[in-house]
Amino acid sequence: IQQQLRTRFEAINWHLQRVREAADDTLPTFTITVEPTQPAKDQYYWLPWLSVSNNIELLVNKVRSWLQHAALLAVNSNEAAVQWANSIKMKKWLVTTMDYTQFFEKNDQLAFQILQKFAIKRNSMITVSSILDQFPVSEYKLTTILASLNNDLMHIQYVKSPKITETEKNVLRGQNITTTVVNEIRLLYLQRSVLFAVFKYNFLQSKKIPKAVFMKSNYISKTKFYASEIALRDILKNSDFYQSPNITSDDEYILRLNLFEFFYTAFNGIGSPFQNMNIQTNNLIVRIQEQFAITNKPVQKSKLEIFLKIWLLRMENGHYIGTHIISTDNVAADISERLTSIGKYIRDTFKLSLGKEELNYLYTFLLTQEYIGGIQNVLHKADVPLAYQLTTKLIERVTTPTLLIDPDAFESQALFL
Repeated sequence: IQQQLRTRFEAINWHLQRVREAADDTLPTFTITVEPTQPAKDQYYWLPWLSVSNNIELLVNKVRSWLQHAALLAVNSNEAAVQWANSIKMKKWLVTTMDYTQFFEKNDQLAFQILQKFAIKRNSMITVSSILDQFPVSEYKLTTILASLNNDLMHIQYVKSPKITETEKNVLRGQNITTTVVNEIRLLYLQRSVLFAVFKYNFLQSKKIPKAVFMKSNYISKTKFYASEIALRDILKNSDFYQSPNITSDDEYILRLNLFEFFYTAFNGIGSPFQNMNIQTNNLIVRIQEQFAITNKPVQKSKLEIFLKIWLLRMENGHYIGTHIISTDNVAADISERLTSIGKYIRDTFKLSLGKEELNYLYTFLLTQEYIGGIQNVLHKADVPLAYQLTTKLIERVTTPTLLIDPDAFESQALFL
């Protein structure tokens, strides 16, 4: 689905250009691109490390922002565009997006919601009274939360001196509160939450670490542990965490895909999960690069690292897949030899015995994520018909001029088969 969308997204630009032509000639042109030379505010570029649903959500939000800006600049503004920009509401795109804040501790949830208000516009000012009206918090509690939040902001790595200050009585100003800052804080709050610790343990560590040892090292009582398991079960169910992408019916295959997306979205570009595995995983990456003669960009290395860690941890905890996406008939003899060599290395290093299905799983990832070429030789339209059907319907709906006039005409549920 991702590959189909990335190659066909440009069709939307034509309709956006019509909005510009209906307004003033000096308006900036909004463009959609896969490989930008330089990111720009009037441009949306595909983020390959995010899910399809997250990309679409970001696209719609950015187009909405551009149209609102266009409406302000236009001499004779396009009424249909203004109406769409002001009224469009995000619907449930393809799948439910995981809301990481559900894992946070209560005070961290409030702090993160407040932080997001300042991230909408850099160096924005917000009144204390508006925060008190919007959130269930007293003035004293707000003061405590802001002090804690500013302390957390001091540990941000990639942005200089982000903070929230009171410039005058009852007025707060956010300084350097960027998207990167929000993502770093999100990861910080996720990592220090009990629910996330239980999440990691249940899915990736339960067979290797005794429950009593886990609870002691994380200062979690039995009561808290079992209550967290119940809460976690509800969160995952409501987030469609176990939903099948209709590519395979293998439960383990589906679970791994969802675990990978969870960790990759949360950690990518910010941190590395399971750092005790870094050396062995990086050595495995070098082995894969040697076998397939590939050179990874930093973002590719980060993605592959997280994929391999999830893969290895699931197998170490006794969970193996029993199916494959790529037909064994389509795996060339030389590819099979390279995969076998990698499998031997994993067996010797990690003490894991890999069957053909597991090596096929690795090969599928390397192909579909474009680490190696030749996907057209092993995966055909008949193998993944849903990707073609969904993207065809999506592009047809998004590129219709009526979508800009009446957003409710977009029937997202019709995308499901």
